[in-house]
Amino acid sequence: MEELYPTNRLAYFRKRMKLSQKQVAQILGLESAAILSLYEKGTAQPSLERALALEIVYRVPIAFLFPGIYERMREELHAKEDHLAHQRLSKTIQTKNKH
Repeated sequence: MEELYPTNRLAYFRKRMKLSQKQVAQILGLESAAILSLYEKGTAQPSLERALALEIVYRVPIAFLFPGIYERMREELHAKEDHLAHQRLSKTIQTKNKH
């Protein structure tokens, strides 16, 4: 069964561009494609600069390249936003009830 939010889709988008790991490594100025293999397997994460470079090469937003990370972060941050909004509302209600 495929994961709902795969860790990354680097291999998918690389193949969609009809590029080999070696070709991408050359475009990025890397000495070998070994690190790209690690990224694609999810055993290593690229730096922000390299992730942006991959976004440019594959012509898709970073969120598409790393949907698992994106969805996890989105859910966590929205939960924190909701919690903060609830706290603000509670304080507003308490302040109004005191007057």
